[in-house]
Amino acid sequence: FLDWIARVRPEAIKTAKRVFGVVGAYYPECMAHDFTVEEALKFTGPNREYELAYILSSGARLSQLLWNRYQYTLDQDFLRAKAYPVIRDVAEFYVNYGKLGKDGRYHVEPSLSWEERPLGRDGHADCAAWRAIFAMVIEASQKLGVDRENVKIWKDRLNKAPPYPVKDGIFSVVTRTDG
Repeated sequence: FLDWIARVRPEAIKTAKRVFGVVGAYYPECMAHDFTVEEALKFTGPNREYELAYILSSGARLSQLLWNRYQYTLDQDFLRAKAYPVIRDVAEFYVNYGKLGKDGRYHVEPSLSWEERPLGRDGHADCAAWRAIFAMVIEASQKLGVDRENVKIWKDRLNKAPPYPVKDGIFSVVTRTDG
């Protein structure tokens, strides 16, 4: 499974560009074993009207599996060859998809949390994924001694993470764009 995550990374990179117009890697919530960008386009379409395309946190969850394996084995070769490229590219997706708001924090919009409608901003899954992926990529890049020039950007994103959606003091699934 972990090999598969790394193997389909080139298609995840193409999908981020074709579907969302951003650099990075986008792993859809559901993928076939032979995932291709064309498969993703069947479900997202050129206008991205299919809401499930906005479950953006899947790449961070897959990255976490790779990172966990590295933490368990401390296999630097695995980290360098398979885990880090996925982690880095998923982080780059969030770098380019998130937008800095007037409140000084980055926001993920549109976003959908694990099939929980409505489509909105800063879904709880993306808020968690944002915090996880930037912490992972910073630590992994430091362990490998690579991409030092990006650490400042990743730390900025981590420090200005999107706020978890809260309504009346209770965590919500997503901040609705209709108020």
